[in-house]
Amino acid sequence: MAVAPDVVCGGLRSLEFSLAWLARLPPWPWYLAVQDGMGVDDVEAAIHLFDGIFLGGSDDFKWTARYWCDLAHAHGKKFHFARAGTLKKVTFARRIGADSCDSAFPLWSMRRFEQFLAAWKGDLPYEQLELWPLEEFLPVVPGLSG
Repeated sequence: MAVAPDVVCGGLRSLEFSLAWLARLPPWPWYLAVQDGMGVDDVEAAIHLFDGIFLGGSDDFKWTARYWCDLAHAHGKKFHFARAGTLKKVTFARRIGADSCDSAFPLWSMRRFEQFLAAWKGDLPYEQLELWPLEEFLPVVPGLSG
């Protein structure tokens, strides 16, 4: 998997940039980086050109991951949760059905590596997320939730 060139937090400009690069990229499984300012309808129109969705964007944008995961899976694509740098984010990625995630969290010690694996496998519930059903925790974001 590789991520098509994008513009960090660039919204629709990032989508246009990624689309412009597609013809020049080698034949690899390319993922589209979704960024702050993109809407589900914008990405859905282009998703057939990619092998998956890569969740980019700001920390606040990460909490919209469920919309992107659902969109990817509805089109038979994979969803990658990027920069899941806390156990809360790793647990959230797992709970929404992400196919993969990346994080520097497990790199600093064996203990953290084991915590990361436990969070991804679901053996280490993050208590704050486990108190309410996931649907009650998700933000309602104009342009994403509709």
